[in-house]
Amino acid sequence: MAIAHIYPSTLIVSFLGLLASLIFGVWWILSFVTAYVKYHPNTPYQINPACDAPGGHCSQAALVIVLIFYGILIFERALI
Repeated sequence: MAIAHIYPSTLIVSFLGLLASLIFGVWWILSFVTAYVKYHPNTPYQINPACDAPGGHCSQAALVIVLIFYGILIFERALI
């Protein structure tokens, strides 16, 4: 904490980094959930209206591919 007393800007930069990380995390979670809802196939208990939309392709394979893509995306961003 001695450095933070000498250079208070370190706290500001740390807070801005925390805020950027939080915003990216929320964005990623919303994107992940949206992709899951969009590509989840119809089941006897749940009907997905996005599957009936023009250009809508709902299948288990499409869902897995999109979720793997989002998983790779988050790990790639973590390495940057």
